[in-house]
Amino acid sequence: MIARKEMSIILLHGLWTRGLELFLLKRRLDRAGLGAYIYSYPTVSRSFHENVKALARFICKNTACRVCLVGHSYGGLVACGLVNGIYDGWIKDIVVKKCVFLGSPLLGSSVARRLEHLAPFRLVTGKALGVLKSGCSLERGGPVKSVMIAGTMNVGFGMFMINGPGDGVVALSETKASWLDGHYTVHATHLGLVLSKEASSLCIDFLKS
Repeated sequence: MIARKEMSIILLHGLWTRGLELFLLKRRLDRAGLGAYIYSYPTVSRSFHENVKALARFICKNTACRVCLVGHSYGGLVACGLVNGIYDGWIKDIVVKKCVFLGSPLLGSSVARRLEHLAPFRLVTGKALGVLKSGCSLERGGPVKSVMIAGTMNVGFGMFMINGPGDGVVALSETKASWLDGHYTVHATHLGLVLSKEASSLCIDFLKS
């Protein structure tokens, strides 16, 4: 249970994690007066649509229903799904003011598309594979302001499979959605984005603006 405030900030973790890696970012947001909550959810065993619906239920139950979302990797896609659900009318009573994406493959992951034919990769990505391949858009999201903070330290399991610069998992080009209100880069790996002081500062500045 989290305190009901006029505006709540929800942190959404990426694939294969449960949010422990977000604690440093949460602490920095807390110190900046932007008390945040880490929302933990199953990324592989539950479908993308189910995760979006579960996030909506959590927000309605635990917050004042006015939120800013900060999503790392797959978490950013879930944030997009929530905004689109509000726009389409099947999610009610929630207002999303801002979204911050940390290395989310908004235009779809080329690594996922290249590896989808491999059974082990399909197994470890589970029900998340579809949206990882296709990405997610906020073009219909109305007044929601959004920025991307992407990494340029190309070290990770996908470093030899992405074209051009990237964070070792997601190509920089896959983060450059035309509908974003801002796009920033920091010299960090995919996981390093949630640990980066520079990325945290950019996130804080946007949320406070």
